Amino acid sequence: MHGGFAKKYKLHVLEDFEGANNAGHQALVGDVDGDLLYVSKDGTNENSGVFGEAKNTIKTFDSFEAIDDYYSTKVSPGKHYDSRLTFKVTKHKCKQLLKQPFDGRKCLMT
Repeated sequence: MHGGFAKKYKLHVLEDFEGANNAGHQALVGDVDGDLLYVSKDGTNENSGVFGEAKNTIKTFDSFEAIDDYYSTKVSPGKHYDSRLTFKVTKHKCKQLLKQPFDGRKCLMT
């Protein structure tokens, strides 16, 4: 507790409206103590890219520019995130929001 209130963490939702073959792509980013934990389903192992076994990505970045550079070069060449929504949440809520299906969520909570 900090001054009687629970510490707030930033949780960001990144959106590319034309990603995933125009179905739209979103990623979660947890911002805790300056580290940005990127959690995303970046395509699949199938040719279509939308359906099939997911390629889940969990990576740490030092800036949103680095995340967008990774996305536009490694995930969806030439595309960029269109928007970022930011929420302030407690550690408990972060754990709930990132609970499934990603196993790397504990990195965000340290």
